[in-house]
Amino acid sequence: SVLVWMYELADTYEGRRIYVSSRMREDAEYQLFSRFKSLLASESNLPARLSDLIENPGHLDRQCLTRVRVVLALQDYIDGRCMEEIETDYRIHCGTLESIGETIGWLAECAFCLMGALGISMRKRVLLKRLSFEVRYGLPVSTRKLFASLKGILSRCEILQLREWGICTPKAFLNADRDELNKIIGERRVIIAMRHVTHRTEEQFNMANENRRSDSIASRLQLTGAMVRDRYRVFFSGIPLLLTAKSFKYLFKLAARKKMDNEGWIDKEELEPGFNQARYLYNLKKEMDGSLRGNTELIENDRKGCYRLNLSPDEIDFDVRSLLHSDDYEIAELTRKLAVSQ
Repeated sequence: SVLVWMYELADTYEGRRIYVSSRMREDAEYQLFSRFKSLLASESNLPARLSDLIENPGHLDRQCLTRVRVVLALQDYIDGRCMEEIETDYRIHCGTLESIGETIGWLAECAFCLMGALGISMRKRVLLKRLSFEVRYGLPVSTRKLFASLKGILSRCEILQLREWGICTPKAFLNADRDELNKIIGERRVIIAMRHVTHRTEEQFNMANENRRSDSIASRLQLTGAMVRDRYRVFFSGIPLLLTAKSFKYLFKLAARKKMDNEGWIDKEELEPGFNQARYLYNLKKEMDGSLRGNTELIENDRKGCYRLNLSPDEIDFDVRSLLHSDDYEIAELTRKLAVSQ
């Protein structure tokens, strides 16, 4: 279990070098040991040294009691307890606890790698990988992706607040209701975090596209978002085309749906409410006609009011950096969702 692993790591040579300056009364430390013992009551096959301590409390010394205090403090840290309460209950300062978490996290990572070198299965050692993250940052592993995007922007407390509302990933953060986010962490913090997450996802999306381009065939359809006078420039099979704003928006929505959902079907009402979708799609195909060269129909119709692009997701590429700053709010928002989903 996590508790046993933390004790074992704290009991290594490097773990014993952890220094905790403030001391607790002896009776308070023994109360912590009783709690530690009760938490291990359901554990089977305890390591020999730990089992001996549990069965023979008379063997306890000051180092063992400090180690138990450190482990229980880390357990509360992982569980998301507020730092002020941990400091009060365990008499361990915030900076000291973070330093302890860094050391135990490093040791957990070392153990994970050593077990891999010994041929131990991932199933048996993945707990250590999770533990390494959790003790370093005092966050549950479910928030790892959100933390990676917002490290240095939001505090541990703010990320834990978002988690309570079910927001654990960059995608969930970007898709969350803005008013709800404002209530959780404040409007100014939301604006800063949104800008940062968008920038990070944009970089990751562009990097992924670069990798895909180097590993596979060149994209057949490239939507750049660049404008020439009043028209949008796209590339199809390497041929530059200039589309009207309406045609570009229809093509963009079809391409984004195909990229996010391999099936790619989109209802005509999602393209645009009203009754003129077929006419606008006809105009789009006409504007692209010179590049199709008699190829398979680019836009498919299921005869039930849904349309899709007849391309694979790998054949579609977006210039996220440009599209995120589109003057068209709908295109910018859809690009943000697209970037997070990839």
